[in-house]
Amino acid sequence: MYIPEQFRITDDVIINEFMMANNFATVITADADSTPIASHLPLILHASQAHERTLHGHVARANTHWKLFEQGRTTLVIFQGAHSYVSPRWYNHENVPTWNYLTVHAYCKPRIFTQRGELLANVEQLTTTYEVPEEYSVQRLSPQLLEKELRGIVGFELVVERVEAKFKISQNRDAESHANIIAHLEASQDMNEQGVAAAMKLHSPHG
Repeated sequence: MYIPEQFRITDDVIINEFMMANNFATVITADADSTPIASHLPLILHASQAHERTLHGHVARANTHWKLFEQGRTTLVIFQGAHSYVSPRWYNHENVPTWNYLTVHAYCKPRIFTQRGELLANVEQLTTTYEVPEEYSVQRLSPQLLEKELRGIVGFELVVERVEAKFKISQNRDAESHANIIAHLEASQDMNEQGVAAAMKLHSPHG
């Protein structure tokens, strides 16, 4: 990914938080003919203090993407955050339109798992992340349905070997133009534009 230095993010804490907040990711693996295959999946990040990261998820057994994981093919995972158009009308000088956005690319080595224990742990972790535990849990399913669903999926772990993080959020603009962009985006009813404004405030180069 092309990343001018002023837009490059290297802080592991910021990167991990971004991956967790935007964990419905695009997972891309090329087959033997170099044809990219993409799946859109919720992932769970496991990160250690040693800067080691793994991503866990599962796919339907009918989704043949897992067969590329089984071959150990390098996999790119794209985490996409808020993005928005930026008008040159918001600058204090002549310029051209641009687009602000936040994204992280993770390059990974995959492995699959089909053992019941690992599959169940994966499904439980995904469910407890989003559900109200007192109202729903996988363990409340009938044994027949649970076993049927577990047989219908293939789990995977993606070992992250390299990450590239790019937050292009007007860090290269002067303080007045930067503030003007934020003001216009905050006034919008669009959630993406509001998200970019919030990120610009949080990571402002102007203090």
